[in-house]
Amino acid sequence: MTNDSAGYYQFVISFECNRSRATVSKFSQSLYIDRGLVASVQTISNNSSVVNIYPNPVNNTASVNIKATQSAEAQMTIIAVTGQVISTQIVSLNAGQNTVNINTASLEKGTYILRLTQNQQVTIKRFIK
Repeated sequence: MTNDSAGYYQFVISFECNRSRATVSKFSQSLYIDRGLVASVQTISNNSSVVNIYPNPVNNTASVNIKATQSAEAQMTIIAVTGQVISTQIVSLNAGQNTVNINTASLEKGTYILRLTQNQQVTIKRFIK
């Protein structure tokens, strides 16, 4: 933000990974910024899961390695960079190392995002088909 005065500002949430950029929210959002004193700072813990996808680029099957800190169900969603949800599945994770194979044969060539949601925490990884 370059303007440091109080008021409403428009923003679009996006992220960048390995020089590829993806937009998380399709529409700009309005946020009121007040230049008051900082009342508190909240520390946000790291995600409870460590996620890796291989091979990357994927072929017909991708293996997703998930290191979970506790046993729980998680939701795995594949999203095109356009924001279109391609597939969603629920997986059961055990504490420790887990491997989930996903069928990527029907995906067109391109860049995709794997979103893993577990215990209200989200981990996002990019992969290429």
